[in-house]
Amino acid sequence: MILYLVLIHNIANAVVFPFADPLGKGLRAAGDAMFTMGISLVTTIGVRLIFWIRFRQGKWKTYRVIGE
Repeated sequence: MILYLVLIHNIANAVVFPFADPLGKGLRAAGDAMFTMGISLVTTIGVRLIFWIRFRQGKWKTYRVIGE
């Protein structure tokens, strides 16, 4: 499973990151830092909200810990 996750991450990183990183840095360099900051804030809060919802549901308690 770890091998698949690493493979998926590396492929996605090679395909997506070259487009995402320069665009954000280019906008900030052009003086549009408010937009990039707003997008970062919204995505960070959104992802953490999804994590919080998952935590509150308690489904994570049903999984077995590796090594038991």
